[in-house]
Amino acid sequence: TELDGEIILDWGYDFEAVAATEETISKGFTFEGYNIYQLPSAGSPLSEGKKVATYDKINLVQTIFDPGVDEASGYIVDQPKQSGTNSGVQRYFRTDNDALRGRPMSNGITYHFAITAYSYLTDNEGSPFKTLESSPTIKSVTPHSTNPGFSWNSEPGGDIETTHSGTAGGSVSVSIVNPSDLTGNDYAVTFDIQHYYMDVDGLWKFTDFADSVGTLGRSDVSPSTVTGIAYTSPTGGTRDLIFIVDVVSPDYNYAAGVKLTFPAGIVINSAEASGSIAAMISTDGSNSVMFGDTDVDGAGDFAGGEVLTVNVDTPALPLDVDYVIYDDGWATLWCVDNAETCEAYLIGPGYTETVNATGTCTVSEEAYAFKSIKHWNLTDTTTSTVLLEDQHVINGTTLENIVGGVYDAGGASLGIGANPIVDGLQVNVNVGYDAPVNYESISDGGVFYGSTTYTIGSYYDYGWAATAKSIDAYGNGLADVSSLQRDVKVVWDGVMGEADANGFVPVASGGSQVWIYGARGYTLDAHTSPENPGTGDPFLITVPFKVYDMEPEGGGDPVQISLIIYDRIADPTVTPFYAFNPSDRMYTEFVLRPYEETLTDFASNEAFLTWNTVWWGAPYEAGNEINFVYANPIQQGVDTWTFASVANDTSATIDQNSIDLISIYPNPYYGLHEKEESRADKYVGLNHLPEKATIKIFNLGGTMVKEIKKDDQTQFATWDLKNQYGYPVASGIYLVHVNTDYGEKVLKLAVVQETQVLKYY
Repeated sequence: TELDGEIILDWGYDFEAVAATEETISKGFTFEGYNIYQLPSAGSPLSEGKKVATYDKINLVQTIFDPGVDEASGYIVDQPKQSGTNSGVQRYFRTDNDALRGRPMSNGITYHFAITAYSYLTDNEGSPFKTLESSPTIKSVTPHSTNPGFSWNSEPGGDIETTHSGTAGGSVSVSIVNPSDLTGNDYAVTFDIQHYYMDVDGLWKFTDFADSVGTLGRSDVSPSTVTGIAYTSPTGGTRDLIFIVDVVSPDYNYAAGVKLTFPAGIVINSAEASGSIAAMISTDGSNSVMFGDTDVDGAGDFAGGEVLTVNVDTPALPLDVDYVIYDDGWATLWCVDNAETCEAYLIGPGYTETVNATGTCTVSEEAYAFKSIKHWNLTDTTTSTVLLEDQHVINGTTLENIVGGVYDAGGASLGIGANPIVDGLQVNVNVGYDAPVNYESISDGGVFYGSTTYTIGSYYDYGWAATAKSIDAYGNGLADVSSLQRDVKVVWDGVMGEADANGFVPVASGGSQVWIYGARGYTLDAHTSPENPGTGDPFLITVPFKVYDMEPEGGGDPVQISLIIYDRIADPTVTPFYAFNPSDRMYTEFVLRPYEETLTDFASNEAFLTWNTVWWGAPYEAGNEINFVYANPIQQGVDTWTFASVANDTSATIDQNSIDLISIYPNPYYGLHEKEESRADKYVGLNHLPEKATIKIFNLGGTMVKEIKKDDQTQFATWDLKNQYGYPVASGIYLVHVNTDYGEKVLKLAVVQETQVLKYY
């Protein structure tokens, strides 16, 4: 792409060529990076050029040595053949610098560049080389001012704003690499999970079998289906049957549960589901497994893509398994109070019956392993065209993926420039797929957290629990991602009073009530708080802070919640004594339910616990705030980023002002100029011409020397300094008349020829 004073080279648009270059391994040589050279001419060898950029993988491979002949001594010695930069793979190059001449690029001058790829052989045992470089692809480009009638509406290197719909953290950024390819269309970045099994031929294959079907109904979840495979189990004589639930709902329902019924004689050993979905093996002789429930309460756990695993004694294949996918009835319930909106979205009366999906899943394939792979995709929503599919590079690093049936564990650091370029745009996805196992960050404005070795942490930080989730650290609580990803803020607003006769320091104003359920070193009946009933049971106690759910379901303002406390190290016989120890350890669990509900009783809160927190000290004062941020992973079918590009304007107005910009280079002409590639190749160039123009050159006597007709998409035309008969013109002053549909311009041109052949004049 030729711009005003700069150029862009883009070799990433051809996905097949990129794959052939970067994914092909030949005799152990693997792709390592790209080199860009500037050459004196299109025919120059690389040795006459200058390397201006290298874009290589981020790894330990940088300078690669190979044997070469030392020109001074004639000996064969190791010489540096490639010099990596660890800058990351990139498939475009933008510059405004003439590296050969050491100055900025000039408009109208043609520059020559070469692009090569080079490879690396990790183990060159038996090979004389460690690196090989491809033959160059050479491109000649001429920067120039914007063509008349054309307008760049986007700048190279600029960013396009994206809009996120969903709950995931992280970001999706879009940068303009090549503005000449912008379409002006709308786009969407979406996410999916694809399931693979390893076939007997050793290749990974999709699990979407044509013989796994469901009966189609009229609405709700009735079009939903279940597919399945069997694969080897660690337990001898058994097989793990893997079922994938595909929820399809015209009226936006989820599924409440899935029931699988197996033929008589199949022995069911165990069953489990992804996430926190419960599984129950029947005891009534129906030989079935129920995942989730059948409740029509609008709160189903199946959104699609869930994996169900049932271990059975080794069955004979094919095996028919009947299923029922139970509608959660969300639309039926919601439309009672939102009839008008339901009608607008065609889920009004007549569309909201609770209809289950029924069918038979035929397990006909046996696999040796099973994997679920996560991808992101880019769709042109204006044309409904999928532009990028099954992408597995997140923030410049490859995740596990399967390409061509071959599994790659990922982990290669390529850099964010390695993402494909499509429609002139490069999308960088920087989000997480994994559910959080601990807080992502804690901040208190620098008041206390981080000021000492031990400040605020979690059981997970110190190896006391598998995760910081309350379900692991406490033994009870929520497990769904939607709840665990919600951030929490603790606001210190309580004002402490004076110690009472027992040495207990109460909260005089502000604060909130929380449950204290246990202590170490003393029993709860010995706690000196006036709020203690003295029974030894958990009791409500006032602490000098409030707790807020910062991402309440459905959006809106933060909602006050609470927490429960375990007093780890305080001693009520030592004064002063606090409800929440400001100088030593307290263990807490956040309770994700409205504050008023947490006060009714202690036991009911246990089902709503989310995250464990260890407070090694809490010397906070009124006005301090502590923010607990938990990573929001991608949820398939929920999270989408959208954006729009701006097309260039090819119908900009051309007027006399545009025609006045026409000029001649060089002027005056002194025998030769740097753009001429040989002494026989003499010319001057006109620029900023519209598509069509008639150029007439006259001498000072008024005689027309040459007429040039221009009819092309460029803004350039040249005069070879010859007359109509092909003879060189004499030195002197010439008038150049340019006539266009938009106006005309007359220019004076001084010509000094290098030699004069007088016998022709």
